[in-house]
Amino acid sequence: MTDAVRRLTSTLFNLVFSTSTTASAPSTTAQTPLAFGTSLTTPLSTASGGVSSTEPAGADAASKLSLKGLLEKEGSVGSACSQLLAALTADTEISFADLSAVTQKMIMDLAADERSFLNCLLELNAYDRQLWENMQRITDVESKLVTLEQKQDKMMYDISSINEEQKALDAVVTALEKDLGLPDWTDQNHSLPVDALAATPGDVKRQQLLQLLISVDSQIKEADSDLQEIIDQVSALHKSKTAVSNSKKYTEDQVAQILKNQMETLIYVDKKTGELDAKVDEFKDVLDGRNSTLSPP
Repeated sequence: MTDAVRRLTSTLFNLVFSTSTTASAPSTTAQTPLAFGTSLTTPLSTASGGVSSTEPAGADAASKLSLKGLLEKEGSVGSACSQLLAALTADTEISFADLSAVTQKMIMDLAADERSFLNCLLELNAYDRQLWENMQRITDVESKLVTLEQKQDKMMYDISSINEEQKALDAVVTALEKDLGLPDWTDQNHSLPVDALAATPGDVKRQQLLQLLISVDSQIKEADSDLQEIIDQVSALHKSKTAVSNSKKYTEDQVAQILKNQMETLIYVDKKTGELDAKVDEFKDVLDGRNSTLSPP
Protein backbone atom coordinates (compact mmCIF):
# COMPACT_ATOMS: atom_id res chain seq x y z
CA MET A 1 0.00 0.00 0.00
CA THR A 2 2.90 2.37 0.64
CA ASP A 3 4.28 1.67 -2.85
CA ALA A 4 0.87 2.49 -4.28
CA VAL A 5 0.81 5.80 -2.42
CA ARG A 6 4.27 6.63 -3.70
CA ARG A 7 3.33 5.76 -7.27
CA LEU A 8 0.11 7.78 -6.99
CA THR A 9 1.99 10.81 -5.60
CA SER A 10 4.62 10.63 -8.34
CA THR A 11 1.96 10.37 -11.02
CA LEU A 12 0.04 13.28 -9.52
CA PHE A 13 3.15 15.47 -9.57
CA ASN A 14 3.66 14.60 -13.23
CA LEU A 15 0.02 15.35 -13.91
CA VAL A 16 0.23 18.71 -12.16
CA PHE A 17 3.30 19.77 -14.11
CA SER A 18 1.91 18.46 -17.40
CA THR A 19 -1.44 20.14 -16.77
CA SER A 20 0.17 23.47 -16.00
CA THR A 21 2.21 23.23 -19.21
CA THR A 22 -0.84 22.31 -21.21
CA ALA A 23 -2.90 25.12 -19.66
CA SER A 24 -0.28 27.69 -20.75
CA ALA A 25 -0.70 26.62 -24.38
CA PRO A 26 -3.68 27.90 -26.36
CA SER A 27 -6.52 25.46 -26.71
CA THR A 28 -9.91 25.76 -28.32
CA THR A 29 -11.49 22.92 -26.39
CA ALA A 30 -12.52 23.42 -22.75
CA GLN A 31 -11.88 20.56 -20.39
CA THR A 32 -14.08 20.09 -17.34
CA PRO A 33 -12.47 18.80 -14.11
CA LEU A 34 -13.71 15.47 -12.92
CA ALA A 35 -15.93 15.30 -9.88
CA PHE A 36 -15.86 12.55 -7.20
CA GLY A 37 -17.36 9.39 -8.55
CA THR A 38 -17.03 10.43 -12.19
CA SER A 39 -14.51 9.37 -14.79
CA LEU A 40 -10.92 9.75 -13.66
CA THR A 41 -9.36 9.91 -17.10
CA THR A 42 -10.31 11.91 -20.17
CA PRO A 43 -8.25 12.23 -23.31
CA LEU A 44 -6.60 15.59 -23.81
CA SER A 45 -7.74 17.65 -26.81
CA THR A 46 -5.43 18.18 -29.70
CA ALA A 47 -3.69 21.49 -30.24
CA SER A 48 -5.52 22.08 -33.55
CA GLY A 49 -8.82 22.46 -31.70
CA GLY A 50 -10.57 19.74 -33.67
CA VAL A 51 -12.43 16.86 -32.16
CA SER A 52 -10.28 13.76 -31.93
CA SER A 53 -11.41 10.59 -33.53
CA THR A 54 -10.49 8.59 -30.43
CA GLU A 55 -12.75 10.59 -28.13
CA PRO A 56 -15.51 7.94 -27.86
CA ALA A 57 -12.95 5.27 -27.06
CA GLY A 58 -11.39 7.56 -24.44
CA ALA A 59 -14.81 8.16 -22.93
CA ASP A 60 -15.43 4.43 -22.69
CA ALA A 61 -12.02 3.90 -21.00
CA ALA A 62 -12.73 6.82 -18.67
CA SER A 63 -16.04 5.29 -17.64
CA LYS A 64 -14.19 2.11 -16.78
CA LEU A 65 -11.73 4.07 -14.60
CA SER A 66 -14.42 5.69 -12.46
CA LEU A 67 -13.30 5.82 -8.80
CA LYS A 68 -16.67 4.73 -7.55
CA GLY A 69 -16.85 1.92 -10.07
CA LEU A 70 -13.36 0.69 -9.19
CA LEU A 71 -14.11 0.73 -5.47
CA GLU A 72 -17.37 -1.17 -5.98
CA LYS A 73 -15.68 -3.65 -8.30
CA GLU A 74 -12.51 -4.34 -6.31
CA GLY A 75 -13.84 -3.82 -2.81
CA SER A 76 -10.53 -2.51 -1.47
CA VAL A 77 -8.63 0.72 -1.89
CA GLY A 78 -5.34 -1.07 -2.56
CA SER A 79 -6.65 -2.95 -5.62
CA ALA A 80 -8.54 0.11 -6.90
CA CYS A 81 -5.43 2.29 -6.57
CA SER A 82 -3.29 -0.32 -8.31
CA GLN A 83 -5.59 -0.40 -11.33
CA LEU A 84 -5.89 3.38 -11.23
CA LEU A 85 -2.11 3.87 -11.28
CA ALA A 86 -1.74 1.33 -14.05
CA ALA A 87 -4.27 3.21 -16.19
CA LEU A 88 -2.97 6.72 -15.48
CA THR A 89 -0.81 8.34 -18.13
CA ALA A 90 0.86 11.71 -18.57
CA ASP A 91 -2.22 13.00 -20.46
CA THR A 92 -4.70 12.02 -17.74
CA GLU A 93 -6.46 14.68 -15.73
CA ILE A 94 -7.71 14.08 -12.17
CA SER A 95 -9.56 16.37 -9.80
CA PHE A 96 -8.27 17.21 -6.36
CA ALA A 97 -11.55 15.94 -4.88
CA ASP A 98 -10.82 12.44 -6.17
CA LEU A 99 -7.22 12.74 -5.03
CA SER A 100 -8.30 13.85 -1.56
CA ALA A 101 -10.88 11.06 -1.29
CA VAL A 102 -8.40 8.38 -2.31
CA THR A 103 -5.71 9.77 -0.02
CA GLN A 104 -8.07 9.99 2.97
CA LYS A 105 -9.29 6.47 2.35
CA MET A 106 -5.75 5.15 2.16
CA ILE A 107 -4.78 7.04 5.33
CA MET A 108 -7.77 5.54 7.15
CA ASP A 109 -6.84 2.06 5.93
CA LEU A 110 -3.24 2.59 7.01
CA ALA A 111 -4.39 3.77 10.46
CA ALA A 112 -6.65 0.72 10.79
CA ASP A 113 -3.81 -1.58 9.77
CA GLU A 114 -1.52 0.17 12.26
CA ARG A 115 -4.03 -0.30 15.07
CA SER A 116 -4.46 -3.95 14.15
CA PHE A 117 -0.70 -4.41 14.05
CA LEU A 118 -0.30 -2.75 17.47
CA ASN A 119 -3.03 -4.96 18.93
CA CYS A 120 -1.35 -8.06 17.53
CA LEU A 121 1.97 -6.84 18.89
CA LEU A 122 0.42 -6.29 22.33
CA GLU A 123 -1.03 -9.80 22.33
CA LEU A 124 2.29 -11.22 21.19
CA ASN A 125 4.10 -9.44 24.04
CA ALA A 126 1.55 -10.79 26.53
CA TYR A 127 2.02 -14.33 25.17
CA ASP A 128 5.78 -13.87 25.34
CA ARG A 129 5.61 -12.80 29.00
CA GLN A 130 3.36 -15.73 29.82
CA LEU A 131 5.69 -18.13 28.05
CA TRP A 132 8.65 -16.68 29.93
CA GLU A 133 6.89 -17.10 33.27
CA ASN A 134 5.92 -20.66 32.37
CA MET A 135 9.51 -21.38 31.36
CA GLN A 136 10.72 -20.10 34.74
CA ARG A 137 8.19 -22.28 36.54
CA ILE A 138 9.13 -25.31 34.47
CA THR A 139 12.79 -24.67 35.24
CA ASP A 140 12.06 -24.48 38.97
CA VAL A 141 10.01 -27.67 38.85
CA GLU A 142 12.75 -29.42 36.89
CA SER A 143 15.37 -28.41 39.47
CA LYS A 144 13.13 -29.67 42.26
CA LEU A 145 12.59 -32.94 40.42
CA VAL A 146 16.34 -33.36 39.99
CA THR A 147 16.81 -32.75 43.73
CA LEU A 148 14.08 -35.26 44.56
CA GLU A 149 15.64 -37.84 42.25
CA GLN A 150 18.98 -37.37 43.97
CA LYS A 151 17.35 -37.79 47.39
CA GLN A 152 15.50 -40.85 46.12
CA ASP A 153 18.72 -42.42 44.88
CA LYS A 154 20.35 -41.73 48.24
CA MET A 155 17.39 -43.20 50.10
CA MET A 156 17.41 -46.31 47.91
CA TYR A 157 21.11 -46.73 48.58
CA ASP A 158 20.52 -46.40 52.35
CA ILE A 159 17.67 -48.92 52.21
CA SER A 160 19.84 -51.35 50.27
CA SER A 161 22.62 -50.96 52.84
CA ILE A 162 20.16 -51.54 55.69
CA ASN A 163 18.81 -54.66 53.98
CA GLU A 164 22.30 -56.03 53.52
CA GLU A 165 23.13 -55.37 57.17
CA GLN A 166 19.83 -56.97 58.24
CA LYS A 167 20.56 -60.07 56.17
CA ALA A 168 24.06 -60.32 57.63
CA LEU A 169 22.69 -59.91 61.16
CA ASP A 170 20.03 -62.57 60.57
CA ALA A 171 22.68 -64.96 59.29
CA VAL A 172 24.85 -64.35 62.36
CA VAL A 173 21.91 -64.82 64.77
CA THR A 174 20.78 -67.98 62.98
CA ALA A 175 24.29 -69.46 63.13
CA LEU A 176 24.55 -68.53 66.82
CA GLU A 177 21.21 -70.17 67.62
CA LYS A 178 22.30 -73.33 65.81
CA ASP A 179 25.60 -73.40 67.69
CA LEU A 180 23.81 -73.01 71.04
CA GLY A 181 21.12 -75.53 70.12
CA LEU A 182 18.29 -73.09 70.81
CA PRO A 183 14.83 -73.84 69.39
CA ASP A 184 12.70 -71.33 67.58
CA TRP A 185 11.65 -68.72 70.11
CA THR A 186 8.13 -68.53 68.62
CA ASP A 187 7.56 -72.28 69.10
CA GLN A 188 5.57 -72.84 72.29
CA ASN A 189 6.08 -76.61 72.29
CA HIS A 190 9.76 -76.25 73.12
CA SER A 191 11.19 -74.91 76.31
CA LEU A 192 14.51 -73.22 76.65
CA PRO A 193 17.20 -75.56 77.93
CA VAL A 194 18.28 -74.87 81.49
CA ASP A 195 21.21 -76.57 83.14
CA ALA A 196 19.75 -78.18 86.26
CA LEU A 197 23.11 -78.28 88.04
CA ALA A 198 24.16 -74.68 87.47
CA ALA A 199 20.69 -73.08 87.27
CA THR A 200 19.57 -70.71 89.98
CA PRO A 201 15.99 -69.90 90.98
CA GLY A 202 16.36 -66.68 89.05
CA ASP A 203 17.20 -68.61 85.88
CA VAL A 204 14.09 -70.73 86.31
CA LYS A 205 11.92 -67.65 86.82
CA ARG A 206 13.45 -65.95 83.84
CA GLN A 207 12.67 -69.03 81.75
CA GLN A 208 9.07 -69.02 82.97
CA LEU A 209 8.70 -65.32 82.23
CA LEU A 210 10.14 -65.80 78.77
CA GLN A 211 7.70 -68.61 78.06
CA LEU A 212 4.88 -66.39 79.31
CA LEU A 213 6.01 -63.57 77.04
CA ILE A 214 6.09 -65.97 74.11
CA SER A 215 2.55 -67.09 74.92
CA VAL A 216 1.29 -63.52 75.18
CA ASP A 217 2.97 -62.64 71.91
CA SER A 218 1.28 -65.56 70.17
CA GLN A 219 -2.07 -64.47 71.59
CA ILE A 220 -1.53 -60.96 70.31
CA LYS A 221 -0.69 -62.36 66.89
CA GLU A 222 -3.84 -64.48 66.93
CA ALA A 223 -5.89 -61.44 67.93
CA ASP A 224 -4.29 -59.46 65.14
CA SER A 225 -5.10 -62.24 62.68
CA ASP A 226 -8.71 -62.30 63.90
CA LEU A 227 -8.91 -58.54 63.55
CA GLN A 228 -7.53 -58.77 60.02
CA GLU A 229 -10.16 -61.37 59.16
CA ILE A 230 -12.85 -59.08 60.54
CA ILE A 231 -11.48 -56.21 58.50
CA ASP A 232 -11.57 -58.40 55.39
CA GLN A 233 -15.15 -59.38 56.15
CA VAL A 234 -16.11 -55.74 56.63
CA SER A 235 -14.45 -54.87 53.32
CA ALA A 236 -16.32 -57.69 51.58
CA LEU A 237 -19.58 -56.54 53.10
CA HIS A 238 -18.84 -52.98 52.09
CA LYS A 239 -18.14 -53.99 48.50
CA SER A 240 -21.27 -56.16 48.23
CA LYS A 241 -23.91 -53.64 49.30
CA THR A 242 -27.08 -55.28 48.05
CA ALA A 243 -29.27 -55.40 51.13
CA VAL A 244 -31.73 -52.73 52.19
CA SER A 245 -30.80 -49.93 54.57
CA ASN A 246 -32.16 -51.70 57.67
CA SER A 247 -30.22 -54.86 57.01
CA LYS A 248 -27.14 -52.77 56.26
CA LYS A 249 -27.51 -50.95 59.53
CA TYR A 250 -28.02 -54.22 61.42
CA THR A 251 -24.94 -55.74 59.77
CA GLU A 252 -22.88 -52.67 60.55
CA ASP A 253 -24.02 -52.81 64.16
CA GLN A 254 -22.94 -56.44 64.36
CA VAL A 255 -19.57 -55.65 62.84
CA ALA A 256 -19.17 -52.71 65.18
CA GLN A 257 -19.97 -54.95 68.15
CA ILE A 258 -17.45 -57.53 66.97
CA LEU A 259 -14.82 -54.86 66.53
CA LYS A 260 -15.62 -53.49 69.95
CA ASN A 261 -15.19 -56.93 71.50
CA GLN A 262 -11.92 -57.46 69.71
CA MET A 263 -10.70 -54.04 70.80
CA GLU A 264 -11.57 -54.83 74.39
CA THR A 265 -9.64 -58.09 74.04
CA LEU A 266 -6.64 -56.24 72.67
CA ILE A 267 -6.81 -53.71 75.50
CA TYR A 268 -6.95 -56.56 78.01
CA VAL A 269 -3.97 -58.28 76.38
CA ASP A 270 -2.04 -55.02 76.37
CA LYS A 271 -2.83 -54.50 80.02
CA LYS A 272 -1.64 -58.00 80.90
CA THR A 273 1.50 -57.43 78.86
CA GLY A 274 2.22 -54.31 80.88
CA GLU A 275 1.71 -56.23 84.10
CA LEU A 276 4.06 -58.97 82.90
CA ASP A 277 6.68 -56.38 82.00
CA ALA A 278 6.37 -54.90 85.46
CA LYS A 279 6.76 -58.34 87.04
CA VAL A 280 9.78 -59.06 84.85
CA ASP A 281 11.39 -55.82 85.99
CA GLU A 282 10.59 -56.66 89.59
CA PHE A 283 12.08 -60.15 89.31
CA LYS A 284 15.10 -58.72 87.60
CA ASP A 285 15.67 -56.27 90.43
CA VAL A 286 15.30 -59.08 92.99
CA LEU A 287 17.71 -61.34 91.12
CA ASP A 288 20.23 -58.55 90.72
CA GLY A 289 20.06 -57.95 94.46
CA ARG A 290 20.57 -61.63 95.23
CA ASN A 291 23.46 -61.92 92.84
CA SER A 292 25.09 -58.91 94.44
CA THR A 293 24.67 -60.43 97.93
CA LEU A 294 25.86 -63.91 96.86
CA SER A 295 28.87 -62.69 94.98
CA PRO A 296 32.13 -62.96 97.01
CA PRO A 297 33.59 -59.73 98.26
